[in-house]
Amino acid sequence: ATIMNLSRGTIRRWVNWYRRDGEESLDTRKASGARPLIDYRKEIWLKHTVLNSTPTDFGYDTSLWTLKLLAEVLKQEFGIRVYESTVWNHLRRLGLSCQAPSYRAYGYDPDEVKAFLEQKWKIIQSVAKKLGNFSKSSGKETSKLRE
Repeated sequence: ATIMNLSRGTIRRWVNWYRRDGEESLDTRKASGARPLIDYRKEIWLKHTVLNSTPTDFGYDTSLWTLKLLAEVLKQEFGIRVYESTVWNHLRRLGLSCQAPSYRAYGYDPDEVKAFLEQKWKIIQSVAKKLGNFSKSSGKETSKLRE
């Protein structure tokens, strides 16, 4: 024990394992580690929450989930404190990924958009030009509205 810088208890334990189960009992094994904080039941809840609700349902002022928000909601709902990277690992395991939001309107009518740009937008531009607030060439605001 002294030569290997190990305690007598460790050597005794190894000898007992060897006597009981043979040489294979001394093979190096992967340590089991701590029990996961997010178990199967919480993973199912997490997936359902991400796919079927928004942060506004939990009192937040945004409609987009972030890893930080999901970690906070896990703390609120289950009393567990996890890192954002832990949430990310579980989302990946569930087949989910982070995605940039799409700001394209679903169900819009391209003909209506074209009509708006050709008719109403021209009226808006002319009114803004009369007010001295719009440059037709650049399409940008050039001065503040005058009273």
